[in-house]
Amino acid sequence: MKRFHTLIIIACCALGLNAQRTDALAAAVNGGTWWSYAGDAPLQVYKTLPPETCDFAILLPASKYGLSGHTLRGIRFFVPESSAVKDFSVWISTSRPTSASKANIAYKALDASALTPGTLNEVLFDEPYTLTRDVYLGYSFTATDASVRNVGCVASTGIADACWTRFSVFSGGSWGTTFSAEFSLALYALFGEDFPAGVRAVQAGYVTAIANAPHVVEMTLENCSPEGIRSIDYVVTDEDGTEHAPVHMDFDSYSTAMSSRTVQIGLPATDKLGFHKPTIAITKVNGKDNSITADKAKCTIDQLVISRASDSKRVVEEEFTGLWCGWCPQGMVGMQLAEKQFGDRYIGIAVHQNDAMAGSNSGGYSSILSKISGLPACYISRNGLKPGTYYGMTENKPFGLGDVISDELSRPAEADIEVKAEWTDEKRTKVRATATTLFHLDNETAPYALAYVLLSDSLKNNSWLQTNYFSGYDYVTSDPNLKPFVDAPEKIAGMTFSHVAVASSGITDGINNSVSAPIVAEENQTHETTLSVPSSNLLVQNKDNLRIVALLVSRTRGNIVNAAVTRISEPTGIATHTADGSTSPIIVDMQGRRLREVPARGIYIQNGKKVLR
Repeated sequence: MKRFHTLIIIACCALGLNAQRTDALAAAVNGGTWWSYAGDAPLQVYKTLPPETCDFAILLPASKYGLSGHTLRGIRFFVPESSAVKDFSVWISTSRPTSASKANIAYKALDASALTPGTLNEVLFDEPYTLTRDVYLGYSFTATDASVRNVGCVASTGIADACWTRFSVFSGGSWGTTFSAEFSLALYALFGEDFPAGVRAVQAGYVTAIANAPHVVEMTLENCSPEGIRSIDYVVTDEDGTEHAPVHMDFDSYSTAMSSRTVQIGLPATDKLGFHKPTIAITKVNGKDNSITADKAKCTIDQLVISRASDSKRVVEEEFTGLWCGWCPQGMVGMQLAEKQFGDRYIGIAVHQNDAMAGSNSGGYSSILSKISGLPACYISRNGLKPGTYYGMTENKPFGLGDVISDELSRPAEADIEVKAEWTDEKRTKVRATATTLFHLDNETAPYALAYVLLSDSLKNNSWLQTNYFSGYDYVTSDPNLKPFVDAPEKIAGMTFSHVAVASSGITDGINNSVSAPIVAEENQTHETTLSVPSSNLLVQNKDNLRIVALLVSRTRGNIVNAAVTRISEPTGIATHTADGSTSPIIVDMQGRRLREVPARGIYIQNGKKVLR
């Protein structure tokens, strides 16, 4: 089905629970519950063009959301504000019917003159229907004028396969869910009894905890009842069956049926080092017993308890970008701000795609890039989120990415890591990288691996033009971070690029056997690898501007546990030969940077030996 490119807002009204209800229906509804994906959000009315037959439906998933056993009695739906409509009907069917009259559970033709145009109307079915399986609840009408087809909807819930539409002309008579990707139908089911409050535990995140310290885990909850959720009670049960005392948690109400919310659940401290799988069960909602069955009201948590936190937790941003990508300048701003705010606790890696800085395989990132649908994009320590490269997880919040980085930094890492690097030869064609890891937990296996990335800084070429869609974009003029790009042209020349990934090893899931089993807590492990420096003068313009990043990757979770970065020092004990066959000493400072001449005073290293002047 096509996207609704012709949608035009023509009206907006508040959605009231009792709107257009007759006295007879009000009496019948007493004690019942209205249920929908739309919740209590304001109604929006949209207008589209062709004359045709229109069908609208929502899926009532008995097996998934606790609707099974409840009795469906009526429907609330939107009636277009036009006299050029006919053949109204409402229906219930176990599948999406080829026409309304072929609905296999209930079909009821309506008198258009008895309906109120331009608002929500409510109709009872002749016979109540008790749900024992998933069904579709729908309404249909025929528009005889080219400006009639109106749809009542609210903002999308983001729930797949929730709302369905079909138009005999616009979609060629096929049912589709494209509409629900942007909007939820203002279509409501009337059930004949009260719904007890119910919350389903959808998923819980992975958590690393320090022994004997309280900690929290993020859990996604799904509200399966029409009322807002004001509080929950939950019980944590250890994997050995030990049940902890119930915990009460209050929070602001949120949207009604089918809405999701991520909350932070407090977990009891434990001294049991290692991997564990406790469960969290939501036992009460708004002070009442949770109506959701026990198996769907609880989640199992992957919990790793370590002896202490890393002394040097660092966050890695892998930013995917390109000169051709007009929105990618925001990622450059995000990286600059992250460096300024987080200092050496932040490591940025810019992965270019399909431009001069991508080289032959985007610095080894080709397989990862193949899974990314569009740029700009980024990962933060590959923690499962896909934040915006500048706004983070909060729409339109200036440098919201900083919140994502701060949150990741607050999570303890189960290991420290440091890296050293030196040239292997006088011509500096290869780099030897040595990573040292120190875990804070014994582990008979080694579900970790090391990866390495070679970064090139201060790259510049007059032929490189950065596409800039922010040029003249008034919407972000008030944001001082993006304002320079608003004032810049659509094609920017003369920019300098840093953090560019030009080579890597094991970047997808680490190098095999780079972390050895068994892991012994507080004992160093060392791994060494060699990377070749690209010969391209575009990617490596000055070898003094190269750095090596070492990444410690969890092979079970896929995240980057910790990382380190270093510049490359000169090889120890190697002299440089001049054209006449004599040798000149290799002189570097204490940070491993090569010096052109002996400093006037201070400490330096000459041919591998420390010298004080």
